[in-house]
Amino acid sequence: SNQRIIRDMIQTDSAINPGNSGGPLLDTSGKMIGINTMILSSSGSSAGVGFAVSSETAMRVVSDLLKYGKVKRGVIDASLYQLDYRIARYAGLDITQGMLVSEVTDGGNAEKVGIKGGTEAAYYGNRKNIIYLGGDVITQIDNIKIASLADYYSALESKKPGDVVEITVHRNKKDVVLKMTLAE
Repeated sequence: SNQRIIRDMIQTDSAINPGNSGGPLLDTSGKMIGINTMILSSSGSSAGVGFAVSSETAMRVVSDLLKYGKVKRGVIDASLYQLDYRIARYAGLDITQGMLVSEVTDGGNAEKVGIKGGTEAAYYGNRKNIIYLGGDVITQIDNIKIASLADYYSALESKKPGDVVEITVHRNKKDVVLKMTLAE
């Protein structure tokens, strides 16, 4: 519902309903392998395909929650917008998918590795938002293709601040690969 993607979910035919969501998913030997999370149901009842967050993901998230009070994920310290056909056409780009880099944080990791923000101001959406065109378009992080904001979140879901990722940006009709340390 919030366009976030959780990678490595476990699909199960175990019943998941408001009474056991958040409970353990056990394998046949009684080992906890996940936490029951949600059900995809065409009828709105508790019948459908269930999904559980893997125990590895849960341990990482719980560890951060206990230590910091929140989950710390690595990010690219830049202002990003999901590229679409309309923006691509207006900006004269030869691609229509990816994350458009509008601005990079001064002195941040993205700037240090050479990720370029835009220079041409344009109104976006309700004329209150201004984006800058002419910057890089992020098309891949590590081996994950980035076509949308959901893909971006998915690629960074398991990454922590300080992790190094390989970022492919589209610049001047060519792909450039950069290695960057993620910010908090």
